[in-house]
Amino acid sequence: MAGTIIGVIVAVVVTLLIAVPVTCKVAVDKKVRKDAEIVGTAEDKARNILDEALKAAETKKRETLLEVKEESLRTKNELENINSDWKDKTLQSFKIVLDKISMIPAYKLDRHSEIVNELTEKLNEIHELFQKVAGSPEQGELQSHTTLKINQLRNYVQTIKSTL
Repeated sequence: MAGTIIGVIVAVVVTLLIAVPVTCKVAVDKKVRKDAEIVGTAEDKARNILDEALKAAETKKRETLLEVKEESLRTKNELENINSDWKDKTLQSFKIVLDKISMIPAYKLDRHSEIVNELTEKLNEIHELFQKVAGSPEQGELQSHTTLKINQLRNYVQTIKSTL
């Protein structure tokens, strides 16, 4: 009888020695799989958020480029009536500034709406000057003022590009 009890105790101990590590291993593997699923889901969500942000930035850049091109065409049309070296040089200089603006990455502009607003104001101011030059018989002073504003815009754009 004592041998049977010892045999049962030994069997229980051996069973526990085998069952406990196996159960722990199974539980740990199950937790690892569950954690991997959670991490995978989080990575997918993060990837989707990044993709959406990139799409939004590209859309914003396209819109900005379109606005810049429209501004360039409006300005060119305003100055069609003026035939001079000043007009050619000014349009070339203005186009260079607009190209520099369009080269600023959209995601940088998205984070700095105040810069976008200031650029828009400066472009509108130059556009108004172009309209005045095209409609005024006394163009000398207006031309000088317009050239000055374009140079100031060019410097502002260079500053923006170096600080963003």
